[in-house]
Amino acid sequence: MTKIAAATLLLALGACGPTVSDEGGGSSGGGNEQCVWGTSVYDDGEEFETPDGCVKYRCDSGSLVALVDSRIHVAGDLELPTQADVDAQACLGSVGGQLRISGSAADLTPLSSLANVGGTLVIDSAAVVTLDGLQTLAQIDGALQLTANPALTTLAFHPALSVFGDLIIEDNDALASLAGAEFLSGCNGCAIAEDVADASDGGGALSAGDQAPMGGVFYGNISIADNDVLVDLTAMANLVSAWADLRLSNNAQLASLSALLLGNVGGDLEIADNAALPDAEVQGLVARVAVAGTTTVCGNQGEPAC
Repeated sequence: MTKIAAATLLLALGACGPTVSDEGGGSSGGGNEQCVWGTSVYDDGEEFETPDGCVKYRCDSGSLVALVDSRIHVAGDLELPTQADVDAQACLGSVGGQLRISGSAADLTPLSSLANVGGTLVIDSAAVVTLDGLQTLAQIDGALQLTANPALTTLAFHPALSVFGDLIIEDNDALASLAGAEFLSGCNGCAIAEDVADASDGGGALSAGDQAPMGGVFYGNISIADNDVLVDLTAMANLVSAWADLRLSNNAQLASLSALLLGNVGGDLEIADNAALPDAEVQGLVARVAVAGTTTVCGNQGEPAC
């Protein structure tokens, strides 16, 4: 039997610091002997199985004890180019290298035990409509790449997902909203003004002592481009600091940046070729954002072509 700490059952330490959540599993804390898994509460001594049947737990004095753990751990890279390949990965717990999902893969619910990807997670040219099934994913040590998925309409990541590399969301023709990618700005309380200011001091962004709103930091490059119907950036609403480059480019129907509270970009900022995005929206954002690198603004509504 394996006894595991409540906070680490599904959620690893976030890129922004320790993250504790009852949504994935764990105790209710404060000396309470009960355990919480998802929306369910279990009394001390009670046993239960996860919905996929991969793990059987017992609640033991507020901690979950794994009585049976059938999760599979792949040491290297894993390619899932068909739905049959995805179906064969029921109880997949972790992938040590790159995980690539493509081709006829459409239903990702068999991956509902996946907690960690040690390399890059690539979902490219796949038949997916929704990413439902990836909500328990806690950590991606590399980049997250969602590219050229023509039917993708719905993202579905845990809001406390830690992504330690870049985020690339490009060429998804049916994706109208980034809802489901709240991890972009969901670092609860980790990005205090002092931290952001100190880290940026001398880099041409914020100076030590400057005030910045509370919110999230994303440490990799962000590229959101060539998504033909994307209009909703609300998932990025609490992103205060983009630590590296930020690119919003060629999203044909994107008409507003009003949801963004962005205050600091540690690399380059590019807002270009968004045909429906008014110049006033762009200039309003650029005026308040401290950019350490180069700012590129062109080709938006009413602006000269790039």
